[in-house]
Amino acid sequence: MTAPLRLAVIGCGPIGQLHAQAIVASAHADLVAVCDVDVARCNATARRFARAGCADSPELFGAPRRDSVIIATPAP
Repeated sequence: MTAPLRLAVIGCGPIGQLHAQAIVASAHADLVAVCDVDVARCNATARRFARAGCADSPELFGAPRRDSVIIATPAP
């Protein structure tokens, strides 16, 4: 058996929440961090999933090791 894929999610809006929820529910993945420029939304999501929260992507990339990042932000 291989180790779960360690994932982070950038964007804590509705789509980011769905991704985070799916990751937490998976036996093959582990949510290691969430990130959003809206600090209150980021903190709420981090608390909801009991994971690290980051206010910006540079902070995220210094956070716990991850294998991949899901970007769930709105298109410009």
